Amino acid sequence: MTAAKECWPVLGPEKQIEVHRQPQGGQFAVHGPGVTLASAAVPGFTVELDRVFATRTEC
Repeated sequence: MTAAKECWPVLGPEKQIEVHRQPQGGQFAVHGPGVTLASAAVPGFTVELDRVFATRTEC
């Protein structure tokens, strides 16, 4: 069985994303608006958090 390499739970009300990369011992990073995340597991995949949490009128 293969474990997940990354997991990005989205915390909508807080406008944050937790990034768990091969989590061990509960270690993770929390990122909010103004950050662009890059996946370690999927080369070339990025997410701009300002766009994720923008309201419809800001898109």
